[in-house]
Amino acid sequence: MKARLISAAVGILLAVVVFTLNVTKAPWLLSAMVALIACISLHEILVATGFMKNKGIVLTCYGLTIFTVCIPFFPQHLWADVMAAACAVYFFVMFFILLASHKKVQVERVALAMMVTAMVAMPYYSMLYMYWTNRFDSGEYKYVGQSLIILCFLISWMTDTGAFFSGKLFGKHKLAPNISPKKTWEGAIGGFIFCVLAVSGVAYLLTGPLNILTFEVNWVYLLIITAVGSVISMIGDLSFSVIKRAFNIKDFGNIMPGHGGVLDRFDSALFVCPVLCLFNSAFPVIIVLS
Repeated sequence: MKARLISAAVGILLAVVVFTLNVTKAPWLLSAMVALIACISLHEILVATGFMKNKGIVLTCYGLTIFTVCIPFFPQHLWADVMAAACAVYFFVMFFILLASHKKVQVERVALAMMVTAMVAMPYYSMLYMYWTNRFDSGEYKYVGQSLIILCFLISWMTDTGAFFSGKLFGKHKLAPNISPKKTWEGAIGGFIFCVLAVSGVAYLLTGPLNILTFEVNWVYLLIITAVGSVISMIGDLSFSVIKRAFNIKDFGNIMPGHGGVLDRFDSALFVCPVLCLFNSAFPVIIVLS
């Protein structure tokens, strides 16, 4: 527990430093940090699924992930075209590897590599997309992009926290015993309720009494995406648990003492982020007056 708390404290401190410098001095810093985390996440899942011996697949997966998180550095009007081109090249190279090594590489393995890469690359891209398309250099809206990213992780981690304690106190009925034996329906319901209350409370404090954030929040949209995001978060957690169980591993890594790997902390958030990104594009959670 001590190692877990220390790791969490260090992580929070690092996040505060990155977000602060990102606003005040280095607007590229957050993107660089996300790119680094994306590469670590991909490395963890490729190691866990046993792909490190196949250099062709590994390099191709790294190539797509690195290129994807660098797309925001292109002119914004080219993002869709660049993403489409990157995916096309990725699929072409992966199928070329399959054709060239069909006697050594199984179709199922190539499909798995493509799936886990998409599970990592696309969410981190959506995170940066959400940040850069909601970034303002100054004024009352300068924290909009960062706030949306924080919202993504807040939904994920509040659900996880609420589910953990609710499961400990009230857990009796197993949620998915063949995937994650410790998870219960009581924990899931408690996590959902705690997430909605915690996110609403934090948003109210930051935009109200504390007045740290000066923009307005659309409360209807916030409650909808928080509720939906909480459910998606649990689905994401279970999805990565399926992979861990299939390959008989407890954690994806050990870079964070007490927590495991980067993916073990970010797994559910990776499912929430694309959903939040799409939802916010259609129904802005933060009201920006032009």
